[in-house]
Formats: sequence, structure tokens, C-alpha cells
Amino acid sequence: MDGGPAVELTIYQSQAAVNGLFPMPIDIAITTAGGDTMVTIYNDEEYQTFTIPLTAAAVTLALDPDDWILKQVEFVALVDPNDGSIATFTLDQNYPNPFNALTRINYTVPTTAEMDLRIYDLLGREVAVLLNRTEHGGYHHVYWDGKDHFGRPVPSGIYFYRLEATDPVFTSQPVFIETRKIVLLR
Repeated sequence: MDGGPAVELTIYQSQAAVNGLFPMPIDIAITTAGGDTMVTIYNDEEYQTFTIPLTAAAVTLALDPDDWILKQVEFVALVDPNDGSIATFTLDQNYPNPFNALTRINYTVPTTAEMDLRIYDLLGREVAVLLNRTEHGGYHHVYWDGKDHFGRPVPSGIYFYRLEATDPVFTSQPVFIETRKIVLLR
């Protein structure tokens, strides 16, 4: 990289292809202070690193934002190139999804914040609270075992998990909210 703003992305791909790997186009949605950008990369190796030059520093990044491919995304975090610190909150898609017994949810926190992660059903009813505490900056994860507040297994279906972060000093306004879909198959 020439020192300007850029995103570096490393992709590992595994497929059940008979004769080598299928070249896979992957959309990357990047938001910067200068606006939104959609980039398509062509991943045709097992491990591949891409450097995407930008006109301004990235604020958010979404790999395959329309969920066209089955994937596990681990630790998609925007990192300050000057000191390696995490620059933004992120909430990754759970893995595995769909799941049966246990699923993992990864998230990143750039600085100390009050974090709240809850599971909701399709009607918007709260099913479980996975996280409600102060977290320090870094990479974090929680697991959901498909049980409700009372430890009872919930039925198969579509659920949502919502992560909300608030500043521990100014707690009236969330600084980050994101919701993702999760599928439980019993």
C-alpha cells in the first residue's frame, strides 16, 4: 500500500468442488466519510489477500452484503493502520447458521462501551439476553444454545439477534445498533 486509505481483506475459501476451486465473485460494501462503494472481487484461490484502495478511511465494511453465499466471517474489523487499533463496532453473522445445538456470535468493540445482545423471535418478543455488561475494546464472542430466558429449548425457526452499544458516560443514545438473522433447526 502507498500509505493512503485502504482496506486489506484476506479470504479463505473451501468448497466441495470436484476439480479445484470455483472462481467466486464476492461483493464488498464499504462505507467511507466520502460515501458508499461497492466492489466485486474474484476469489479463485484457497487463501487470497486483496488490498482495496479508498479515497477516505473506511467506516464500515460488509462482505457479501446480500448474503448470496454461505460463509463464515471472522473478525471483520476496521483497523487503524497507524496503530492497529480497532476503529469501529462490528457484529458478524453467527456461525454456524443455520444451527442446531450451539452457534457463535463474534463482535468487535473499539473502546469501552455498555454492550447489550438479545435474541428476538419473528414477532419481536425477547427470547434471551446473551450479553448485558461493560466490554473493553477488542474482539469478543458469545454463544447461543437455542434456549430462552428460563433455559427451555426454543422451537426451530427464524430469530434475530440485536447488538446495541452505548457510551458508558453518555448512556442516553446508542452509538451502535445492528440486527442479524439467525436460523435454528432442531
